[in-house]
Amino acid sequence: MDLDQDDPEYRLAVLAGRAGALKEVLVLVKRLALTGPETADAEARLRACAENWFELVSWLNQAALEAMDETAVFRREIEARSTDPHRT
Repeated sequence: MDLDQDDPEYRLAVLAGRAGALKEVLVLVKRLALTGPETADAEARLRACAENWFELVSWLNQAALEAMDETAVFRREIEARSTDPHRT
């Protein structure tokens, strides 16, 4: 079944999914704060913190790209509605 990407229900589902992804970033941030076991030496804690940081930055970069794409779609939709008198 093909999905109509212009359908408001589809768009709502996409945005709801992305809102859910924001919850994921909170988990990543919490993990970032947990740099490693208290018994680990400073080098091990630093390595764990750096790995978590790079994972968070990677996720945020991907989220930024998706947000830019979504913003472009919204702008096109708004422009189309404002220039087409038959579209509601």
